Amino acid sequence: MSLSSSGGGAFAASVEPARHVDDPVAFVRGEPADVRERLLDHFVQECRRITRRHPLRRAAAAEHAVHEGLRRWPVPGLSVTCAVRLAPEARPSSAARARRPTPKRRDRRGP
Repeated sequence: MSLSSSGGGAFAASVEPARHVDDPVAFVRGEPADVRERLLDHFVQECRRITRRHPLRRAAAAEHAVHEGLRRWPVPGLSVTCAVRLAPEARPSSAARARRPTPKRRDRRGP
């Protein structure tokens, strides 16, 4: 997934979540429908809020801030941990951007 950074550019983020039901009663009472989507939405929203304050050259600091910022989750009775890795997204080089494929021309001369 792509997360904005400060000053333009974006971090490429990879996440490996792990969840565990700590309180089964609270989990059931919390209506656990769409748990995966709720967790992913929360993760994306929080990460975007955090990473947009960090420049690309500070990927390690942004990663640390994400780990610190993801303390609370929106599903009662569920504990979530996740390993998050951030790196600057690879951009095509300026030479590669300048070289755009050109359409092949047909030879209009007859045989």
